[in-house]
Amino acid sequence: MFWTEELTDVLRNRLKACWRDSATGHVADLPSSAQALLVWHLVRDSGGTVLWVSETPRALESCLRDLRTLAPPDAPPCVAFPSWECLPGQGTATPDQRVVGARLAALTALQTGDRPLVLATCVQALMELTLTPELLRAHTVALKVGDEAELADLRQQLAAAGYAAVPEIQAPGECACRGGILDVWPLAEPLPLRLEFAGATLESVRVFDPASQRSVERRHAVALPPANEWQLLRSQPLQRAALWQHLPPAFIAAWADMDSLQHHAAVYAAAISEAGAGDVTIPFAETLRHCRSRATIRQLFIGAPPEPPGNTTELDFQPLESAVPAPGALRHPDIVEAARNR
Repeated sequence: MFWTEELTDVLRNRLKACWRDSATGHVADLPSSAQALLVWHLVRDSGGTVLWVSETPRALESCLRDLRTLAPPDAPPCVAFPSWECLPGQGTATPDQRVVGARLAALTALQTGDRPLVLATCVQALMELTLTPELLRAHTVALKVGDEAELADLRQQLAAAGYAAVPEIQAPGECACRGGILDVWPLAEPLPLRLEFAGATLESVRVFDPASQRSVERRHAVALPPANEWQLLRSQPLQRAALWQHLPPAFIAAWADMDSLQHHAAVYAAAISEAGAGDVTIPFAETLRHCRSRATIRQLFIGAPPEPPGNTTELDFQPLESAVPAPGALRHPDIVEAARNR
């Protein structure tokens, strides 16, 4: 038996005992890689959504690398909900398109709600409001081959969702229409999509290379989420929601060290106050209250225990004496880095 299999058995048994006795668990501080392994077991054993909250955007990047490195072969989707790089009111700066694309892609993944999912985020992102589920659905264009749709209507929908109409697309967030062809580049897609119509009927959907115009992949359906989160937040002030409003009724929240989370939340709250961005943010305490008030939400605190502790089960992980050490070659920095970048 390999050491990873022995660790798997220990984790499974400890977690089952934890949820049998309480809806709240606590484990002493663990390295990021061990936390990632724990999160994968949480999502596999629960069969639902696991929200993993880290202290900072940089810590979130590290968490994502560890999750992808330690993902099992049959791992469910792992998506990130990052924080904005700036706040409304801080000059003319706007969030990076890749950040907005990742946020909206994560919300779109949560729309299904019926499959296992790991959602990694940070405390700053939890404090930032986003689109309500209803507004997201209203501004997401979903089509499959054979559907009927008027190109003029699609262009209006994409414009309302923040896509820029251009003669030829060159970057994410743009769309172009020529005859019966609609090219569109969603923010979270590495390459643009080409929708070909015969009259009002969608005949094909292809991923293509904008440089060579060659097709890369065919698809049977497409979902085009909005391309400008801030634009919709400003134009629809009554359609703003916290991230937890997109989560299913039952999920597991895995918190990084709560003392550190509270500290970074206070620092971000000061930045929010200075920027005058209170209308698009919420206090961190509001999300904590929501998680504590719902009996269907289980919580795992890593590092500092919850306050007040209440009915919390301690997961006392200890080194496994029978574990077989990993071969020295596997710990070589080049091999580890290559595994992270897979």
